Amino acid sequence: ESKRSLSSIKSLFGKKPIYAECGGMLILGESLGDSNGHEYTMSKLLPFKSEIGKLSVGYRKLKAIRTTLIAKEGEELIGHEFHKWQLKPTSNFKDFKHINVSKEDKSNGTLVTPWQISGWGINSFKEGWSNSIFHASWIHLHWPSSNNILKNWIRAIENTRNI
Repeated sequence: ESKRSLSSIKSLFGKKPIYAECGGMLILGESLGDSNGHEYTMSKLLPFKSEIGKLSVGYRKLKAIRTTLIAKEGEELIGHEFHKWQLKPTSNFKDFKHINVSKEDKSNGTLVTPWQISGWGINSFKEGWSNSIFHASWIHLHWPSSNNILKNWIRAIENTRNI
């Protein structure tokens, strides 16, 4: 019901860096369903609806499969996952051509999967959405696992300061 907050997030999308992990990522989807079958509208920036699912918990090893807001291609990071939600894809991505991205961003503003995840008790898989000014993922990153995470975040903020 926080239309003001959702509107604020939408107004910043493509203009200022956005970093969302786990619950923050759920806010970026189309809707959030509760255990009573009620569905709540979210910001509608990412093409999924979320609903309660099975528990997913554990430490994760991440390998960047491309350069994005958080990491350079090939960089390895560490994080953890702890949630009881599942995502239901809804449609193709919206038109992201208005996203202002850095000159190094080869995605041309399109959101791409940032990394390959592996960990105990799971099959390796690709996960998340990212480009040079946006990042959304289930993973709670362990920022000390890489000196570059904070540097990349600061650079994204500096690059969009006057936008």
